[in-house]
Amino acid sequence: MRGARSRVLVGMFAAAATALGLPGAARAATVGTPRPISLSFPTAQVGYVLSLADCAGHTCVTLEHTRDGGARWTGVPVPGGLARSVARASWGFYGGADGYVTLSVHFADARDGWIYGAVPASTTSSSYVNRLWSTHTGGASWTGIPLGPLRIGWGVVTMATHGAWTYLYGGSSGPQASILATVSSQDRWRSRARAPLVLEMPAGGTPLQGFFTFAGRRGWFVGGNDRGMGFARLGAHGIWVPWPMASLALRSAGLRPVVATSPDALVVVASSAGFGYPPASAVPRGWNSGSTWLFASRDGGRTFVAQRELSASYHLVFPAVPGLPATPAAGVLLVERQTSGGASQLVRSTDGGATWHVVVRHYIRQVELGTRGPGFAIALIGPATSVDSVLLRTVDAGAHWTPVVLGG
Repeated sequence: MRGARSRVLVGMFAAAATALGLPGAARAATVGTPRPISLSFPTAQVGYVLSLADCAGHTCVTLEHTRDGGARWTGVPVPGGLARSVARASWGFYGGADGYVTLSVHFADARDGWIYGAVPASTTSSSYVNRLWSTHTGGASWTGIPLGPLRIGWGVVTMATHGAWTYLYGGSSGPQASILATVSSQDRWRSRARAPLVLEMPAGGTPLQGFFTFAGRRGWFVGGNDRGMGFARLGAHGIWVPWPMASLALRSAGLRPVVATSPDALVVVASSAGFGYPPASAVPRGWNSGSTWLFASRDGGRTFVAQRELSASYHLVFPAVPGLPATPAAGVLLVERQTSGGASQLVRSTDGGATWHVVVRHYIRQVELGTRGPGFAIALIGPATSVDSVLLRTVDAGAHWTPVVLGG
């Protein structure tokens, strides 16, 4: 049995390598193979990966944990309600592109974590309901958290941890969304915002997204979609306050994550809004021709200055990818672009965006790249009607990526 298992793992690795353009045999996904959909690394060595799999036609869900930066993985129990809900849907749904954006995992540390997203309402209904589960025992036990009392009936969009606090951004059927906070070891969610902090809840458009970034004691948030955006920053005593971003908002054709490289330095990649919005008072030459630019702030986000126009072959990917742009080392920038032919690529620059090197030739679902230790990403592979996915690992700030074998 040990030899048979080794051959299976070698075959899985070779298949994933081939799909990424690396040496290996032809890809042959098998029933039960974990397809990662979300990852969370509270430290460089401790991480969790949530996966879905084809279990003889229906869908099953797994959660795996590493304590050594991805060298070894062990299974972690998932919420019973999650497993039962996901099993109601056939793999025909979850194996498609939509199935890879319905569930997410976030861990603040090795004990405190959450799983959130949309699951089938019943075996006979085509509707979906939003759910949130938490663990404070490293996954040994889970508790369902009702969303109604939190006034985020439309579900949790994203979560992030900074210091002792974990934050979530959630939507409601009303005109605004909310940032809630709790000490990570508990589930006492409440607003930590100075009123009035109004985060727009756009009607229609691309999926609602939210992005937190932190540096030192400072934090920033961008939320919304291509129809509208809201901005907040972490003020004194850990209170979220409005973050005036009108000029950058008018420059951008859609929601873009902002990444902090230091408490004073922020970076964002934005494209022209074209005819949808009037241009800001100070935009780069040729901005309304659909160009994409790298903007930077050196005053903690009070002002942004255009740094460089990206090449004509660079096109933003919508919706934005969690974790990108990434700056895993001084002078290194990773972004995702869409080529003129419609292909998605993860590209890397070491000269401020003047030149780019393609490091992954597939759509990236999520990236977690810190400044220390390994980094990880989830790449989607295959046609939209039958999407597969693979977990990738880098140990050189994103210059090279290798597949990670799960299911161990």
